[in-house]
Amino acid sequence: MRKWIEDQNPKDKTPADERIFVDYMRKESAIVCYHKGMTLQEVLDQVKFREQPVIVSVYRAGHEPKFEPAYEESVTEKSKAASFVVQPLDVIDLWNGNRN
Repeated sequence: MRKWIEDQNPKDKTPADERIFVDYMRKESAIVCYHKGMTLQEVLDQVKFREQPVIVSVYRAGHEPKFEPAYEESVTEKSKAASFVVQPLDVIDLWNGNRN
């Protein structure tokens, strides 16, 4: 998914090792610049293309079990997303609960 998001944002100048990748239903995407201690809520605040509520899945390299999210929650304005700390190269998948 990282490659797809990069392909959708070819003019993004964020350094490769400081990227957070965000996908919304394979319709829209964004690359957000990571900083130490960054929370998921900070990332969500920077992307304006999502509806509420939304299901957020965070995929992280090296996470076990493989292909399972490191974090997943239905996020509304008042959620636990403010306490989940993201890492560089995380992929954040936003979806409305309907994969069709």
